Amino acid sequence: MIRSNHRVKAPSHMIVRAALGLHRLLERLARRVLTPEALVFTEVVRLARSEVLGALVALGVMDELRRPTTAAEIAGRLGLDADRLFRVLRAATQMGLVTLDRRGRFTATRIGRVLRSDHPSQSRELVRYFTSRGNRDAWSFLTHTLRTGENGFGKAHGTDVWTWFAEHPEERETFGRALMGLELGDAPFVASLFPWAEVAVICDVGGGCGVLLSEILLRNPRVAGVLVDAPAVLASAGQLLARCDVIDRVTLAPGSFFERVPPGHDAYLMKHILHDWDDTTCTRILGVVRQAMAPGAKALLVERLLDRHDTTSFAVLTDLQMMVACADGRERSREDFATLLRNSGFRPGRVFAGPTIAVIEGVAI
Repeated sequence: MIRSNHRVKAPSHMIVRAALGLHRLLERLARRVLTPEALVFTEVVRLARSEVLGALVALGVMDELRRPTTAAEIAGRLGLDADRLFRVLRAATQMGLVTLDRRGRFTATRIGRVLRSDHPSQSRELVRYFTSRGNRDAWSFLTHTLRTGENGFGKAHGTDVWTWFAEHPEERETFGRALMGLELGDAPFVASLFPWAEVAVICDVGGGCGVLLSEILLRNPRVAGVLVDAPAVLASAGQLLARCDVIDRVTLAPGSFFERVPPGHDAYLMKHILHDWDDTTCTRILGVVRQAMAPGAKALLVERLLDRHDTTSFAVLTDLQMMVACADGRERSREDFATLLRNSGFRPGRVFAGPTIAVIEGVAI
């Protein structure tokens, strides 16, 4: 979590790449050793893992595991069935969420602890969103999407995800908190990828509560920022920016990347904006930003890169989430972003690629 007296240290990109490579190697070894039937079964029951996560979070079970505790003790406090809770927690041991000792007591692991309601990572909210009615129902129409090319969310709910959020504020709030948690995880990587000191003022378009902008400013004392989002979002952003002691270097500017953003700044930052939309809408968004920029100013797109034949990237699965939940959203390759930039009045510039995320530069022409 970003704190006013603490800078988040970015993990080494080399270490992260090595860890991901080791993980892929171990998976390949397992696939060579296990039978195809066993591997199919392993993949099918991943649905159960998601439901276990959702149930433990929804019922507040992880909050009860601050010390070694039996399922019966937790069940008594929460009004649950002790035997069935034990069986679910036993399954959670295989997921690395808890451990079980010889006295029948469960203890949260470092992974399980991030699912507590007071953990700053907001991983609990990410679980709540992915197991929410809106998201579950959208995924149930994946076969429809494959047959017709139509968006699964629209088929399930008769509307797009953004209208759904407006009509279901509880899911919108869960989604917003989940995004903030992801921002907290991504911010150190992004802040260490690009030479932010090259620019004087960063205009963060659709920057939410300012998690990423705060991290960048903490690491670059001479850089100032402009945070652009809806007025209600900016009200919350002010509190976070103040806690981080960067509020005096940030201007809060109500705006929309569909309508107008503040003009005249030397860098316009957009994190995980374009992957929500199709190419036509992305060109429209970039066009609005380009109108605010003088020649030579930079658009800095923070996105996950996914080449068409890349089968190892984490973005392979996030691409499916975009396909199912968003209106023709997708993850894109370097070439895809270069095309979008050229079609919107930019010259493609440098690409700073980390193990899970990248900063793609476009220069206004």
